[in-house]
Amino acid sequence: MNESYYVKRKYFGTDISWDRVLKFMYENDEKLQVIQASLWIKIKNRQIWSDFPELKNFMEKLNKDSDSDFLEDCRWNEDWQNGVCSCDNIWHLDGYVVSLLPRVVGSHKDVLNACYLQIIGKSFWKIDELDVVELLPGDAIFVSKTATHEVWGDGPRCGILVMDARKENKK
Repeated sequence: MNESYYVKRKYFGTDISWDRVLKFMYENDEKLQVIQASLWIKIKNRQIWSDFPELKNFMEKLNKDSDSDFLEDCRWNEDWQNGVCSCDNIWHLDGYVVSLLPRVVGSHKDVLNACYLQIIGKSFWKIDELDVVELLPGDAIFVSKTATHEVWGDGPRCGILVMDARKENKK
C-alpha cells in the first residue's frame, strides 16, 4: 500500500442527484464560498445532515471503520472558520464541494490528513507528481497531509471533503 494515499472503490454510494445539489445551493446561497470565481464552490455549512442525511450515514461509517464514533454535536461542525474539535471523532466534515467548470485545483498539501468521497461525476487525483487516480461515484480517496496532490474533473462533479481533526494529526 502506498503511504501517501489509498483508494477504496465503491466505499459509499448515495442517491444524491444534481437536482438536490442545485436546490440546496439555491436555497443556501449565503452559505456558499465561490473559490476564485471559477465555479469551484465549497458550502460553508458543516451541518448539512437534514438536507443530505445519507452523508451523516457516510460520516458514521467512516468513523466506525476507523474505530471511532461520530458525534454530530462536535464544535468542529459549528465553527466553519476555525474548525475547533471538541470530541474524539477521527473524521470531521470539512465541506461539501461542487465544481461546475474543468478547473484544476493546483498542486498542494492539506494541513490535515484528508478523505474525499466522490458523489457525482468523476475526478482525477495526481499524487506526489506520480500516480493519477480516477474516482467515480462512491469511491473514496484517503490522502496523507504529507502528499502533494492536484485535482481536476471530467465534467461537473461534487463530493465531500473530510479531515482528520484529531489533535495529534495537527502536529
